[in-house]
Amino acid sequence: MSRRQPPHIARFAFLSASALASTLAGCSGLPDGGPGLRVVSPNGGEVWEAGLEATVLWTNSARTTTITVQLSNDGGATWFDLASAVPNSGALDVTAPPPASAACLVRVIDPESGEADASDEPFAIVGGGVRVLSPNGSERLTVGDESTIRWVSSGVETVLVELSRDGGSNWEEIAAAAPAAAGGLSWTVDGGGLGLPQDACVIRVSDSAGVETPDESDDFFMIWSGTWTFPGRIVARPGEVYVIRFEAPVDDAADGTVWAGPEVAETFLAPMFRPAVALKADDLRTPLHQGFIRLFDEMSARGLPLAAGVICESLLDATPEDVSRLSGLDPALVEVFHHGYDHSFGDGWCEFFGTGLDFQLERLLSGADLARATLGIELRAFGAPYNATDADTVAALELAPSFEAIFFQPHVDGRTTYSRNLDVEIDAGIVFGLDEFMGLYSAFEQEDILALQCHPTSCDEENKAKLMSIVDFLAGAAGRRFTAPTAYARWLVDRDAIVLKKVRGTRYELDFRSATYPQVLDFSVAPNSVTEK
Repeated sequence: MSRRQPPHIARFAFLSASALASTLAGCSGLPDGGPGLRVVSPNGGEVWEAGLEATVLWTNSARTTTITVQLSNDGGATWFDLASAVPNSGALDVTAPPPASAACLVRVIDPESGEADASDEPFAIVGGGVRVLSPNGSERLTVGDESTIRWVSSGVETVLVELSRDGGSNWEEIAAAAPAAAGGLSWTVDGGGLGLPQDACVIRVSDSAGVETPDESDDFFMIWSGTWTFPGRIVARPGEVYVIRFEAPVDDAADGTVWAGPEVAETFLAPMFRPAVALKADDLRTPLHQGFIRLFDEMSARGLPLAAGVICESLLDATPEDVSRLSGLDPALVEVFHHGYDHSFGDGWCEFFGTGLDFQLERLLSGADLARATLGIELRAFGAPYNATDADTVAALELAPSFEAIFFQPHVDGRTTYSRNLDVEIDAGIVFGLDEFMGLYSAFEQEDILALQCHPTSCDEENKAKLMSIVDFLAGAAGRRFTAPTAYARWLVDRDAIVLKKVRGTRYELDFRSATYPQVLDFSVAPNSVTEK
């Protein structure tokens, strides 16, 4: 894989360097730039590798705002522009072009006065083969747009151009034998039928004849839909280290700075430590009601997690489409929780009230078994039908330790219980207007966690719109982080175990290996990419 070379990567040994330098003295054909304009590097003896990035340095005290930078690879007999009318900043990053030559010179020209200065002695461009120029890392390519894949080559007739969307594990062919001399080809960006964004993409260009060594993008680039989805869908999972990159600096911390546990709240991940809210959507049954499908879509479009309470017995009637949809849910984004086996009730009793320990324990375990067998998911949160529980519910939950989070009662030692202290509905499916809800919310805005109950199957379009306006208020002006019940319960512990390190400049590493549950990452500044290390 290519890598950037510093201005003085090596000294090149010439058999007759002094003689060649004498021959080249004054060969620029332009008046000497005097003390105000001097080439600093490459000024003789350096080695550039064809296709890699190098730096031209010059003194910038000349009385001009722009500079032209030229290259000769034949000892000054001919020149061509590397860049024209660039800012007179004293430095320019360029890509060393083939062919290889030991008689290279760089000169800088003041286009206003015509004054110039050239390298005092020759330097070399070595190597050949193929080098990827773009996309070469950190670009964002939008599906449907025309993009140009560019390369430089020497001694190659045709090239094989390939794309990987998963960091180099799998490759797909874009062109089998593109003319190498063309230096590029146009490509209509597509998603390959996979989810977006794809933030570990790599281009590989190879000599079709298999003689020269292939080259790949220096770093990952992204293929996306054109709309940011951060923080949604960017999920950190236990056991992984993540590389986070930004387009521009996001802090003044020195390279190598480490933040551990609560210190991470001082970084761009500070929104992870905001007060939270869990949206509890009750009465999910199969076949799936359109109200739940709409809610999934609305929350997914915002990248906000929620909890969906399944009435477990209904899974016996699940269609293949329902099974596919529910089993494919990411638990960090949609956590399915146990909302009763059959939601039954009678005169003076409900499924988890007045029915005895054995009955309740059997309903808890049977529902969990059915979800596991049908959907392949573990139910880790529980919310009783009608929010009706008794002392036997406490005992049943104590005997079923897999349930880590509980809506809204009972309280069980060692479990996270979410209190019902603020309602979003007046009655099932009838949602408060935003202004009225904001008035209610003011009494609870200091709470670290809020749980809001709703019933998507009872919501018409008007009430669904009210619900989403409340969601947008909480995630926006109220500054709350949406979470799922088990994710929040684990976060209270996991947040003390994570480590963030500033590796270099705009690159960071998030060590999530000691965490125990996936979390949707929430950023104060949208990153350019988040990839597994």
